[in-house]
Amino acid sequence: MKEIATKDLRNIALVAHGGVGKTSLAEAILFSAGETTRMGSVDDGSTVSDYQADEIERKISVSTTLMHCFWKDVKLNIIDAPGYADFFGDAVSALPESAAVLVAFDYQPALTGELEAAAGPLMHHLFYRGARLTFVSTQPMGPALAEHFMDRMAATHAFQPADRYINLGYLAGGATGVFDFLLDPLSYAPPDSRQSAPLQGVQQLADYALIVVLTDDADTGRIWVEQMTAANLHGQIPLVMVVSAQAEPMMRPYYDSRQLDGLVSGLAGARFYEQRVSLPVETAGPYWSAFSLGLLLIVMAIAVGGSWSAVQAWRSRKPVVEQEED
Repeated sequence: MKEIATKDLRNIALVAHGGVGKTSLAEAILFSAGETTRMGSVDDGSTVSDYQADEIERKISVSTTLMHCFWKDVKLNIIDAPGYADFFGDAVSALPESAAVLVAFDYQPALTGELEAAAGPLMHHLFYRGARLTFVSTQPMGPALAEHFMDRMAATHAFQPADRYINLGYLAGGATGVFDFLLDPLSYAPPDSRQSAPLQGVQQLADYALIVVLTDDADTGRIWVEQMTAANLHGQIPLVMVVSAQAEPMMRPYYDSRQLDGLVSGLAGARFYEQRVSLPVETAGPYWSAFSLGLLLIVMAIAVGGSWSAVQAWRSRKPVVEQEED
């Protein structure tokens, strides 16, 4: 096997919305480099990347696929990541090691339990990928909630806070504050922290590999989507949201219209994500098991109550029928 020097290696991850042509682009690269003799088609089910039966039937990428080719003596490793919300965990797995990730803690303290459980699998996944995190919030309590979340993460991951994340605090001004931050994120960092490990290589928003918004409010989620578009950043950086179950119906259209690259909805979405990426630690699983048991007990109580009511109605009606017969 030919030995490849590190300087002659390039890793390319194709990460974007579902249906925008990532698999077709990978197919064109392989064909242009002479790795294949003909260009496959997603519609025909003949692409190199989408070879599983489910992928051919659905005409979408379900799993991350690694391909390679040579171009001018340089080896290109091409990673085709799924673009649909159900499979975006594979896209997170394709992020560069120690990538810079922006996380907005935009939920109310009353919803802390649900949002921490919903966001747990994704945040653990980012930690296992070595992501360097930047925290912001449009809610006054958001910075404190971020620190509380990190305290819980510390129980699983051994890390020095200064090496793994920086908390830039509260963004005042609502939509205007978000817009200003998107245009110049580094100006919100204290001067003595701009060379810290979490901000290494970050000069503008495009230097972040991923943006994650944790919110229980559809209006807050809408602000981030709209301000990303207003700042001409839509499509440049993957935008993912972790939302409460009550906010999901209002945020789903943003994903369906490809303004969001991923959507985790409540505890059910967190459990699906956790099972999809097979993390070493389970955070949503215990909550989901307790929730499922609670639902089962409620259904059983309703069934028993209904049966008891039916028996009581029959017993109270029986003497009346006997008297009529007499």
